[in-house]
Amino acid sequence: MSAFSEDELKLQPPEPERESTRWSSPLFLFKREQVLLVLSTKERRPGSLGLERRRLAEHGSSASELGARNRNQSDSIWIFWAPYVTDDGDSTHSEISSSPLTTESPSVLNRREINIRPLDRRDSQAFQVRIDDLLAIRRYLPAIGYPRARFTRKGGEIYPELAFQSGGLRDFLNALRKCVELEADATDPDLFYVRAVRFNAQPQIADGFEMHSSRQSIGHRKAIRRLSASPAALAMLVQEQPAHVQIGSAPMPNVQGSSQGSFHERNATAPDASSSSATSAETREESIPGPSPEGEEELTFHLLERFSQITRLARAATSSLGSAYRRRQGSKQRNAADDLISETVHDADEEDVAQQEPFSSIAVQFENGEIVPPLRTLDRDFQVYRPLRSAPRVSREAFQRGRRLDPLAMRHAIFAGGLEHDARAVAWPYLLGVFDWTISPEEEQEQRRLLENEYLVLKQQWKSISEKQERRFSKYRDRRVQIEKDVIRTDRGIELFRDDNSTALRHLFNILLTHAFFNFDLGYCQGMSDLAAPIVYILGGEEEALAFWCFASLMDVLERDFRKDQSGMNEELSRLALVIRHIDPKLYNYLRDQQAEKFYFCFRWLLVRFKREFQFEQVLYLWDVMWAAPSTAGGGLFHLYIAAALLELHRDIILEYHLTSDELFSYTNRMAMRNDAELVIAKAELLFKEYGLPAELELQLDLKHAV
Repeated sequence: MSAFSEDELKLQPPEPERESTRWSSPLFLFKREQVLLVLSTKERRPGSLGLERRRLAEHGSSASELGARNRNQSDSIWIFWAPYVTDDGDSTHSEISSSPLTTESPSVLNRREINIRPLDRRDSQAFQVRIDDLLAIRRYLPAIGYPRARFTRKGGEIYPELAFQSGGLRDFLNALRKCVELEADATDPDLFYVRAVRFNAQPQIADGFEMHSSRQSIGHRKAIRRLSASPAALAMLVQEQPAHVQIGSAPMPNVQGSSQGSFHERNATAPDASSSSATSAETREESIPGPSPEGEEELTFHLLERFSQITRLARAATSSLGSAYRRRQGSKQRNAADDLISETVHDADEEDVAQQEPFSSIAVQFENGEIVPPLRTLDRDFQVYRPLRSAPRVSREAFQRGRRLDPLAMRHAIFAGGLEHDARAVAWPYLLGVFDWTISPEEEQEQRRLLENEYLVLKQQWKSISEKQERRFSKYRDRRVQIEKDVIRTDRGIELFRDDNSTALRHLFNILLTHAFFNFDLGYCQGMSDLAAPIVYILGGEEEALAFWCFASLMDVLERDFRKDQSGMNEELSRLALVIRHIDPKLYNYLRDQQAEKFYFCFRWLLVRFKREFQFEQVLYLWDVMWAAPSTAGGGLFHLYIAAALLELHRDIILEYHLTSDELFSYTNRMAMRNDAELVIAKAELLFKEYGLPAELELQLDLKHAV
């Protein structure tokens, strides 16, 4: 691992996000003085780090109107850092305060005189980020030196390190946990991922000390926690709440003045800082009451009632589908008496469904007597799951800046939002293991040169075969003919591969045949061209050698799946069976009754990693996510949860229409190109978070690692 250059360490904060709306003066939840912005190994700027709640203040909106709005729409919690302003107004060369704050009780702290220095929030190096846009926090606890922290924003933007000269990193993380759920990475306990945002954060007045808040009822906390994993579902339910039911604490008081300087101006001009702080604390404690127990209980009851209603409506919708299908097939399979009973039951189901006003049901169509998979499943799937994939995609510049600073956080940023198209040519070689994430740009260029020379040597092995040698080399002839057949029918609908004489097709052929010589024992199998084509599409135009090594790295992982004895694919399908039995026993038992428990109808999904199940651009996005999947999402097993998500999104049709083993093959083939990648990925991520790995699969992996 090479050392960082001085220019690389001089990381500037990302551009502050531009808000089209105005925010009122902040209400501090946490504030820590003497936090240093680390610009380089020798350059650090002192300032203050804070956590504050801001209320949206639109033109023409009164405080009462804002208070009546949904808290999730009108409130926002921000993390900010700003440098100190010196007496002459220049914040460039601020000095460290000579009297650091200590950990004391709020009563002692309020009695002492605290010199809170004004901040320059308009400084070019000041930054602020909403916790909704925060992806991860990296903690550094060196044996010698100050504890430090680094923030990573969704989209892969990484802020400079902050050094806590007077301590307080633990206090800051504890205060942040009151606002968001922090999940430690399974392999790195100092990396915390930001999960669902909480609504019960209470304000703080003094540095590092929270105000006393009323207790929340157990039922209220459990209800909010159950909803935290599904922001879309929470928004759907809260929008229909009674107006007198509130979530969390009471509305934030309307603080007069602008958000840029009112707090600092008041402290700078106050004759007695300690008395002013104490008076402010008492005033705010009295003006912010906790939620009433009656309102909390009513909220809990209302949310549970709404969940119950959704369940009843969904059950009624799928029940009506099953009844319609049974009536359609009744004339072929039942006698006249059974038909009469089926009609009676169907009429009763229709009356019950009409009374409950269900969601829009699945629009099932038939073609030649077979079910055509819908382009979408129930509308509720899109309402609940797809909004969870709202993180921005990682840009080329963000990846190049962040991959060396925090590789694990960068992988998680890619998993959360994918990559922008022009970033894939840079990021895929790292995701596939061709390059080490910590190498410098100079080392990368040297490795590229060595890999290109090695590729030319491998390529020359088959190019130098003479006609006489080819007549005596049957394996070479057979593989070459098979590759030629597959290349001319791979992704011809894509503009890059449309021309028979295109450079991309020639590069695809060269890469596949060179790999057949590189891994001669494996050779070539159908399906490899499907895996190589997207890599050539991203890299092959100018960098055929790098595209080859990316494909070779991918095949090192998938080699067992292409063995002629199919032992690798049988193991993959048995793992998928374990996952389905773990998360949905009813579906697994049904498939077992249909003698489909081997999951051969999912064979193509896993062999070519869903290449034929999604549109081409969505396949690129899906591969971004799968290759970057962290351990908190199953890591190298996330593709099994993608397959499970596809089945779960179509399980109602499979169960209600009683698809047989043969019909499952036909149905899954018809599913190709009719799936939505964002929906499936969000569903897969939630399945893993809710159920985790099956115990049998964990045992297999432990034994494999032990060997």
